[in-house]
Amino acid sequence: TLPESYNGEEYEIYQYAFPGRYDITEVIIPDSVTSIGDWTFSSCDSLTSITIGDSVTSIGDYAFKGCSNLSTINYTGTEEQWNAIGKQYAEIPSSATIVFNYTEE
Repeated sequence: TLPESYNGEEYEIYQYAFPGRYDITEVIIPDSVTSIGDWTFSSCDSLTSITIGDSVTSIGDYAFKGCSNLSTINYTGTEEQWNAIGKQYAEIPSSATIVFNYTEE
């Protein structure tokens, strides 16, 4: 789980933050994150699920390249909000299920 804020402010996850990390299986990105940088989770083969807050407005190029086991994306916003996110080259696996309006129970 990433921190709720960085020095009390919203923040971005910069490019190349976690590439090739085989120990990451699940990620929770809080609502305070506004963007996910290029190559952020690339080649994280063990990543199976990610929760993305609805404040994210862009997902960088190749952010999920090589995340072949990513099966679930929990998104806290609506399908319309998800479709508005800039993510054309993020390489989200087509087999991943996207759960809209996700709330943690």
